[in-house]
Amino acid sequence: MLSRLLTGTLMMIATLAISGVTSGEDAHRHKHHPITLHSRPVIERLPLRVVDPVDVTLTNFGDTLVADRVGRVLFRIDAAGTASLIGRDLEGLSRVVDSPQMGAHALLVSRGSGRIVRMTETGVQHEVAQLPFLPAGLGASPYDGSLFTSNSQTGDVVKVEADGSVSTIVRVSEATKDLTVNAIGTTVSVLLNSGKVVSVGVDGSRETVGYVPATATRLTFHPDKFLVVLCEDATGETVLLKPAASRAQQPRTFAGTPRGTKAVAFDTLGNLTLANPELRAITRVTSRFQQQCDDCGKMMMIKLSTETPAPQKATRRSF
Repeated sequence: MLSRLLTGTLMMIATLAISGVTSGEDAHRHKHHPITLHSRPVIERLPLRVVDPVDVTLTNFGDTLVADRVGRVLFRIDAAGTASLIGRDLEGLSRVVDSPQMGAHALLVSRGSGRIVRMTETGVQHEVAQLPFLPAGLGASPYDGSLFTSNSQTGDVVKVEADGSVSTIVRVSEATKDLTVNAIGTTVSVLLNSGKVVSVGVDGSRETVGYVPATATRLTFHPDKFLVVLCEDATGETVLLKPAASRAQQPRTFAGTPRGTKAVAFDTLGNLTLANPELRAITRVTSRFQQQCDDCGKMMMIKLSTETPAPQKATRRSF
């Protein structure tokens, strides 16, 4: 389990002076800054048998939802690591999202059309909407239960209300591959076939926000409020990239992933969960976690990094 893997790291932290008290401040009002430890991230393969994991996402409660296309099923893994089956007979399974109000939703695709199916906490599974086009991407609003997808051929960005009614927000300039919704539900970011990334407001406004290689397949938000795409590089390796501001610039590499990774998800701290059909695995990569301060009870951020720490300025005169 992840808790056992982190034991050694926590013992290292225990030896540090992590009270966070700054000079001249009262112990009850001290500030915490993220603590960086020179260490590799903790990598854990989740105990779930999958054949073709096509998508993965995390809920607000810390559960992991995994869509298996070949098995036509949707799994939930809770925070304790217990797996359960919450959706079955999902032919054409393509995407999964979680709506805090309405529960898990799956996007199913077939030749020229699609469907959105809802799985409730009580085990009820029913169709929310039929889509008379080939959809690409699925996103959920965190507040009103609405969903978003796109017409992969025309570039229409579509909103699906909680009651199943469908309307087009705006049409972007070209065909689409994927989309994602920001944390407050005000904008939908869309990945176009050329690698252009467009931000669409729920009011119909649109703006180009970045460029990535045309081989990019997935688009998601990092909890630190920047966009990340999953992309295959020239050597066939899969990497996570941050979009460049213009076509003349190169996207920055955010992280490497195992070859064959098809979907990624971030938790609220920025840790990665990866779905890999080639490995038939769901893998969690933990590089950030929180530890409670013994002095004030507040949570402190601990980061694991293999980068060489920057040299510190001398605070005392040496002779």
